[in-house]
Amino acid sequence: MDRGRSHVWAVWVAMAAIHLPYRVVRTVALVQGGEWGEVRVPLLLLKMPLFLGMDLAGATIGALVALGLAWPLRRAGREGPARVVEGLTIALLGFYVPVSGFVRLVLGTPLDALALQYLLGGEESSGGLVSEALRDSISLYLTPGRLGVVGASMVLGLAVWGGWGRLGPRVSRRGTGVAAGVGILWMAASGLLAPALSSGRLLGTRVMTWEQERSEVPDLLGSVVRLLPDRWRTPEEEGPLTFRFQAPLDPLPPETPPLAEARSGRSNLLLVVLESVPGRVLQSTGAQDLPVLRSLAARGVSFEAHYTPWPQTFKSFFALLCSEQPWPGDRPESDLRFRDACPDGLISVLRRAGWRTSVFLSGDGRFERLREFLERQRPDVIRDMTDMPGQEGAWRNSWGLDEDVTIRAILQDLASRPVDPVRPFAVIYNLAVGHHPYDFPGFPGQAVGTREDHARAVAYIDGVLGRLLEGLRAAGHGDDTLVVVLSDHGEGFQEHPGGAGHGPRLFEEHVRVPWLLAGPGISPQVTVRQPTTHQDVAPTLASLLGIEAPWTWQGRDLTRDPVPRPVFMAGRLPVSPLAVRHGPWKWIQQYGGDDESLFHLEADPAESRDLRAERPGLAEALRNAALAWRNHGRLLLEQYSEVLSREAPARAP
Repeated sequence: MDRGRSHVWAVWVAMAAIHLPYRVVRTVALVQGGEWGEVRVPLLLLKMPLFLGMDLAGATIGALVALGLAWPLRRAGREGPARVVEGLTIALLGFYVPVSGFVRLVLGTPLDALALQYLLGGEESSGGLVSEALRDSISLYLTPGRLGVVGASMVLGLAVWGGWGRLGPRVSRRGTGVAAGVGILWMAASGLLAPALSSGRLLGTRVMTWEQERSEVPDLLGSVVRLLPDRWRTPEEEGPLTFRFQAPLDPLPPETPPLAEARSGRSNLLLVVLESVPGRVLQSTGAQDLPVLRSLAARGVSFEAHYTPWPQTFKSFFALLCSEQPWPGDRPESDLRFRDACPDGLISVLRRAGWRTSVFLSGDGRFERLREFLERQRPDVIRDMTDMPGQEGAWRNSWGLDEDVTIRAILQDLASRPVDPVRPFAVIYNLAVGHHPYDFPGFPGQAVGTREDHARAVAYIDGVLGRLLEGLRAAGHGDDTLVVVLSDHGEGFQEHPGGAGHGPRLFEEHVRVPWLLAGPGISPQVTVRQPTTHQDVAPTLASLLGIEAPWTWQGRDLTRDPVPRPVFMAGRLPVSPLAVRHGPWKWIQQYGGDDESLFHLEADPAESRDLRAERPGLAEALRNAALAWRNHGRLLLEQYSEVLSREAPARAP
């Protein structure tokens, strides 16, 4: 019995040895940063003992897995294979914990269940493909120094496990019981109190912890638990459900519609969706930089407070083309069992109205089944990096093709069709350059993509747009094409701790994106400062082109609608952030618990001063509205066909 207890202790101590040193490294890294926003280092350290309980939970989960996998072998008397299984499990955890932590640092989210499914090729939304792009994106950040930490973690866990077994320290039954009781209470206190105290107040001061209370293995297990309900969710009616979400907020005063002076007309359309370009690029660069984007802004309308409702590509496309709220969980809409959503996307509406529609993706459209989603709208032409003509021998990486290959394909496709004013063209072009690691022809990606690397990629994108627009002018379409340029989402560079990359954060650098509009009927040098969102794009373009928008579209027609609306945003698991922009105010809940902030963006565009204590009523109202929006979106997509059949007869002419 003593030997059995010693064996259990050996496995658990090995798992703890993997977690605790890594916890120290994370804490030291945060402390070295001094005071970040409202982080008070001494008060943060007071919270650390509580947060260590999550690492104890991670060690316990790992030990239970190792012992459970080895138990059938040990029961059958196969001690050698049982120890091999335990050792492999310890080594695997020693690899996973630091790697997930580094991925959390550079991408803003750990290697949770969904990310692992993508990496292993088992997620339905990736079409069953092993995601080479995601693997490359993660492996690029595993520098030699970080790989050394990973190796040390694995060696430490195995050394402690083997050393404990050889030394064989005896732990009495009573000592084991006391330690287990203390550990259970410690883990329970962490599980119950850490979320509430994570970024809450301590000694009268709010202490931002920046996810120090989180631990990799419990996060992984939690992401599995939270993903399961979406797999077997039974739709349930929660009050009257309609396509029109009414935010429980005081309405904003009417203003002149941003495009009230625009003239509608039947013209060609070029819709360019950039990759990972935040709105700040046109505000922070010099006047001589980005000449093409600046020229477009001077020739038309620049929306300075435009937002994506979700900082990921697929959901951004869904909102952009369908004028609907994305699914408020991790699953892409194309992966849902609710196939009725988006019956009338912008592509299908344009095609039915007589436009010749084409879609060109420089990236791999199989990722998250984006191409399948676009094909359901039946464009006349669709190409991505798997079948783009003219790519033989061209530069490419795992994220996409040389953009010049895509530009040539676009121009050749247009040249192959006779000019027909009765049937104008509508081209949607999604770039791949801009995605980390920010490499492009002539500039290989770096081990850690920096803001400077990203700026080089954006400058390259500007040149790409220039070559495309010059090609359109040479083909005689310089004056008869409505040009729309926006981005799927932004990109962060630790402006806020934990805010690298895109996906799990909703600060301005992640969700505020450029939107430029120029061409026939558009007045030059117009700046729109009221908040707008991707859902507004399709109805506004339809109005500018003289097309009637489907009644299911939920965004504003910015040529006619005088009433500004709240802008809602959400992000992915396991962080599951939520935000709302209402007038100058922005409320954010980053990862549950008390981690909420209220900012006045006109006075504080950097989102550095939390005003919740000064405006608690406003913060609560915005929170309630955001939660209602998220719940409404889930219910609508779950019951889409029922709501459609109920409301469609009333909308019939």
